[in-house]
Amino acid sequence: MCQKWGVDHGGFYQPSGAKVPLHMMCFGRNWDPVTRYDNPYRSDGSEPPPIPDDLFLFAQSVVKDASSRAEDLPLMCPDVCVVNFYSKSGLLGLGLHQDCDESSDSLERGLPVVTIAIGDSVEFLFRHIDENKLHEILLESGDVLVFGGEDRHIFHVIERVIPSSCPTQLGNATRLASGHLNLSLRQF
Repeated sequence: MCQKWGVDHGGFYQPSGAKVPLHMMCFGRNWDPVTRYDNPYRSDGSEPPPIPDDLFLFAQSVVKDASSRAEDLPLMCPDVCVVNFYSKSGLLGLGLHQDCDESSDSLERGLPVVTIAIGDSVEFLFRHIDENKLHEILLESGDVLVFGGEDRHIFHVIERVIPSSCPTQLGNATRLASGHLNLSLRQF
């Protein structure tokens, strides 16, 4: 999907004015590190394509399954998918941050963020809002991470891409460049 959409007009780009060395694109609504959700068009003038149906349904299914295990996790209807491609280690992107640009209703209700990892594995660091200790998890290709409810406001960062860790079959079948593709779905 991202291979198809990522190379056409409206595909991957580096946001102008952003001081982040990553390539990104959006489905649904536009988001970028500078204007947040304020501009429906990207810095190159293109409008994001709609979220593909399969991806939309997958995110809803994942949240439904997760909410059956976590009572405080509400269901959501994703209307934004931010896709980031991290190609190397070092300063990868947004630094330790919260996903807090969505509507006040979405944030107050703790509507979840669904993150899908594809390609090389990454070290994902996070901490809860009321603590200083960073926790680390390894996100491997195919992993899905859901944070919402009380955990919607965690601080998090992709700290490091682990080179050459992409599953061989995936790399061969998709010709995915070395790096990590992160799809992050949420409801504005």
